[in-house]
Amino acid sequence: MRVTIPARWRRSEEGGQEFYLSVDRAGSCVRAMPLEEFAAAVGRLAAQSGITQKDISQFQRMFYAKSRPVTADKQGRIILPADYAAAAGIKKEVVLVGAGTKFEIYHPDSWDRVQQAEAASYDRLAELAGV
Repeated sequence: MRVTIPARWRRSEEGGQEFYLSVDRAGSCVRAMPLEEFAAAVGRLAAQSGITQKDISQFQRMFYAKSRPVTADKQGRIILPADYAAAAGIKKEVVLVGAGTKFEIYHPDSWDRVQQAEAASYDRLAELAGV
């Protein structure tokens, strides 16, 4: 399945941008991260207190094993691997949700469930953030 990345989320109109895909731990979406964000994940873990080299090695091994690189074509499309789509319940339609430096790809029903489940928490946090 091909997924078109909105132009405002791409760095280049000429294609070639690399992303790493991984299925969300809850299986609700496929997360897409640019190379820099993907590489920074291990560094963020290493910066946490109490994390050992063994922890980092275990995380890194599984994180890399559970992620797959994809490259956007000239039209800004990536190929969503069939096994990742199936794991997130994605069939034909998708919803792309920006999440800071990465984005998430959902089946529309999954996105509706996430919005409903997170509505109260979002309202509380939005109030604290002043938005």
